[in-house]
Amino acid sequence: MRVVEGVVGHHTATADSAPGDYPSLDLVTNGRADLAGPLCNLGLGRSGTVYVVAAGCAYHAGASQWLGFLDVNDEFLGIEAESAGAGGWTDAQRDAYPKLVAALLRYMSRGVERYAGHKDVCLPTGRKIDPVGIDTAWLRERAADPAGSGPLGAEVEILERITVTPPDDGEHTVRVFLSGSAGAAIVVRPRLGGDGSAKPLWVPDIFAWGSDRTGIGHNPRELPGYDPKLTTHRRYRVPGAVWADVRYSAAEPFEIDLVG
Repeated sequence: MRVVEGVVGHHTATADSAPGDYPSLDLVTNGRADLAGPLCNLGLGRSGTVYVVAAGCAYHAGASQWLGFLDVNDEFLGIEAESAGAGGWTDAQRDAYPKLVAALLRYMSRGVERYAGHKDVCLPTGRKIDPVGIDTAWLRERAADPAGSGPLGAEVEILERITVTPPDDGEHTVRVFLSGSAGAAIVVRPRLGGDGSAKPLWVPDIFAWGSDRTGIGHNPRELPGYDPKLTTHRRYRVPGAVWADVRYSAAEPFEIDLVG
């Protein structure tokens, strides 16, 4: 995938009489005669069990558009939930579907508007009807408060988005200010070029401090296998931080989300 920007919901349309928790697993993994697999990134079984199908681009949406994204297969994760397509869902699925969407959006630091059903994103409009029986507004409302404790959990609230404009393509540092919460994080987002690829951006170091001016430490360079070059957005957890210095090299502007 080029970037990960949202989630599209589907139903499998496999007959209710098919045995097992997720009888569509082989189909969504390997595809069908007219479309090679994988056909989704995640499956949702009748029991509410989540099946990991593919980590990269999956062919789930076809011709599609949502919030300015065109043909969203390589930008939005696809969930194929086990259902015949007549609107029947188990209680476990109705509980798990919005929780799964919430978890994915939390990781992306994206709001619930980045979830849509296949019926919402398909081109031409009306080409698809899935997931039948799962109202988009209902799922978003549930995903916004999966545990009944506030929208996506207060700890993942996006406090501010900062645009950083480098003076040149050398190495520089930008200081950002955070909430000091246990969920504090920095999400660095390179901009996309006309071909959809990320503009060159490197983040070799992040140094964070707590409210007592003690360095709480977050040096990604110390992580095994860390690559400072970003090819999509990357989240850095800095729990307890009230400010942080982000060292970067970039020739063009980019964004930083401050998450609290």
